[in-house]
Amino acid sequence: MLTSLTSPPNFITPEDYDQLTSSTPAEFDRNPPILRFHDEQVEVSMSPVDGFEGWNGKIAGKIWVTESCVCAWGLC
Repeated sequence: MLTSLTSPPNFITPEDYDQLTSSTPAEFDRNPPILRFHDEQVEVSMSPVDGFEGWNGKIAGKIWVTESCVCAWGLC
């Protein structure tokens, strides 16, 4: 499912996760997803999807890959 973003996704870095879990937290499932990859200059190409008619299938901008999502943010 594609969703338009107005800001970067919620995440925690692997280093922050290690620090956060160095002692047993009350609940592990409340931790934000761990960021696995981030780049400031990428071009993402996809086939057009329902609900995004008129989009040319390319976004140049930033990308975040977390344990729960792949998010690209930039100019269409």
